[in-house]
Amino acid sequence: PLIISEASSQNDEIRDTATRTLGKVFETLKPNDVDPILIETIFNILINRVADFKVPIRAKAVRSLAKIAKSDFLSSEKKEKLKIICKRLLGE
Repeated sequence: PLIISEASSQNDEIRDTATRTLGKVFETLKPNDVDPILIETIFNILINRVADFKVPIRAKAVRSLAKIAKSDFLSSEKKEKLKIICKRLLGE
C-alpha cells in the first residue's frame, strides 16, 4: 500500500504523516485481520523511522510501535526487541 512506501519518503511531512498513520490504522484492526508479513514489514519500517533525523518522526514511530504492541499484533520476540529499543532511547 501507498502509506507503507510513503513512510520512507524524502519529504519530511509525508514521512511524518505516514509514520503516524501506520500506528493509527492498528487502533481499529484485530490481529487476525492483518497478514503477519504485512505486520513484519510495517514493524521494520517503523523501527527504521525510530532512527529518523527528524525528532517528530522518531516520536511518531515510537508511538505507532506502541499502538501496534498494545493492540497485540506483535510476537513476544518483536515486543522484546521493541522493549530493548525503548530502553536504549531512554539511555538505559
